Amino acid sequence: MQLKYDRYKCEVNFAQYAYKIAIYNAFLNL
Repeated sequence: MQLKYDRYKCEVNFAQYAYKIAIYNAFLNL
């Protein structure tokens, strides 16, 4: 159960990171 939760947390962190990268790229392209 703990491993599954850690993997979920990792995926959430990655999604937030990718989201920030996308925002940053959009900002650069203005």
